[in-house]
Amino acid sequence: MSQSDRPENSTDAGDSIRVSVVVPVFRPGPSFDDLIASLDRQTLGTSAFEVLLCDDGSGEPTGARLAAIARDRPHVRVLSLEHSGWPGMPRNHGVDAARGTYVQFVDQDDWLFDEALELARLAQEAGIKNGVVHDKLYLPGLQKLRRLIDSGFFGRILSVRGEFGYWVFEGDWQSAQRPSWNYRAEDGGGIETISYPR
Repeated sequence: MSQSDRPENSTDAGDSIRVSVVVPVFRPGPSFDDLIASLDRQTLGTSAFEVLLCDDGSGEPTGARLAAIARDRPHVRVLSLEHSGWPGMPRNHGVDAARGTYVQFVDQDDWLFDEALELARLAQEAGIKNGVVHDKLYLPGLQKLRRLIDSGFFGRILSVRGEFGYWVFEGDWQSAQRPSWNYRAEDGGGIETISYPR
């Protein structure tokens, strides 16, 4: 792994970085520009967050594109990695290199609303527990969620959003199936954990 040419201390000391935004990157398309623009618009000052663009061996022209993005943004670092073929490896390298108190995972085709990182900081300062519970929400996952709520783990819950989805195909070219992220590898799926506590 090689990191960008920027020295480690080019932004404020690690203890002032609140959030490390980790982005696994592999040959990003045009929507990547929307992500970078949304990070540029964050209301949380750039001394309080860093962006780690974790390139999974894209080669050129991606390398030059990422270098150009980091060149004018002291809070952005590029990690150039060997190609692994899956987003988990770049995320893991991003977590290892992160200097923030918190880690936010964002995919290369996502974008954040302008106050996203600031809102997370304000919630933390106000003592509001916030975050995402990512689990397999079939019966054991729902029972686990119930135990956490009953134990007071979450504190006062202000809102909850549950998403249960299926990919449905007509069957003419693809048989009907559940989303690939929530079923067994033997059935062609796979489960990947993308959120890690720091």
